[in-house]
Amino acid sequence: MTTLKTERIHIALLGRTNVGKSTIANFIFNQNISIVSNIAGTTTDSVEKIMELHPIGPIVLIDTAGIDDISTLGKERKKKTNSIIRKCNFACLITEPNIWTDYEDSIVNILKQFDIPFVIIINKIDTINVNKDFINKIISITENIIYVSAINSNRTTFLNALTDIISKKMVLDNNTNMFDALLENGDLCLFVTPIDSGTPKGRMILPQVQALRAILDINAICLFVQPIEYLKALSNLTHPPKLIVADSQVVKDVIELTPKEFNITTFSVLLARLKGDFIVEKEGTYALKNIAPLDTILIAEVCSHHQQKDDIARVKIPVLLEKYLGFKPQIDYCNGLDFPDDISKYKIIIHCGACMITHKEKKNRIKIATKNRIPITNFGMAISFLNGYLDRVVRPFNV
Repeated sequence: MTTLKTERIHIALLGRTNVGKSTIANFIFNQNISIVSNIAGTTTDSVEKIMELHPIGPIVLIDTAGIDDISTLGKERKKKTNSIIRKCNFACLITEPNIWTDYEDSIVNILKQFDIPFVIIINKIDTINVNKDFINKIISITENIIYVSAINSNRTTFLNALTDIISKKMVLDNNTNMFDALLENGDLCLFVTPIDSGTPKGRMILPQVQALRAILDINAICLFVQPIEYLKALSNLTHPPKLIVADSQVVKDVIELTPKEFNITTFSVLLARLKGDFIVEKEGTYALKNIAPLDTILIAEVCSHHQQKDDIARVKIPVLLEKYLGFKPQIDYCNGLDFPDDISKYKIIIHCGACMITHKEKKNRIKIATKNRIPITNFGMAISFLNGYLDRVVRPFNV
């Protein structure tokens, strides 16, 4: 199975225009993936490329636009670069010798704000001698420094230095299994997965695929059923399943059909533990009790897709909110990487399961919410709470 893009280590190349970011990208890949030119601002949008970087493993390398482009479009490119930073596990800040500006300072501040380890790569050392004052400046910022000429340096030597720093400084986010402490070798797990208009034809949705892979990785046993076959499946089992995982949209029906001693949760709740902050999102859910008619809710959905008649974000959750609150709430939406810079107007953020973004980006969105004292939860927990079953679906996690 090919490693999912969201589970690869994301490494960003950052810096001002014309410092050699694209040249470094091509140097790492040993092929021309980015256009290289002496004209500042040649890279006008981010370029992503997947590869295996030994001994790190599968990565996504992101060549970004220069952060010092002051044009109207440049402001949008800078915004895009900042959103890319939030999803990265590691960053390479590329400079040229003897030039350090407020732009570099701003990047370092953002990287530190989001706890992203980084290396400063001083490029073009074949054409400019690095002076002592500049070296001292860099050393005062980080001990992670690489001197290189992307034109003349030895590629193997450069990659060895880079991967050594990444290995020492980066803490992997996705180093646990979705079912840790829930299932063991040989345990049976029952998935209840409806096939509705939001399900891709001929395929399963991504959270279900990720959950299945996690089951296989621990040598547990998995049985898939649609809701209509759920009771029949239970009655045919010699032993009850160790865990039942239901799609958030049908968990209410499943719980009402299931003995109280059975452990039940949802795919969204599993993802909240894997890719977010389980406790913060669980506690954030209770803010739904305090929503008033003039409050605004933000629903954040990473997937960008055509709205379906039973769309979970734009149809089902709003209907549940209105039923629970007794009035139609004010809701804003954001999609994809377009997470708002200013979230102060929101009473609560309801986020999707985040299967399409990295663990790092989800954690940083939670950090932004926490810093602004805005409660944040996820689709699965919100739906379970609104239906009165939140305590049941978090019970298997002993929290």
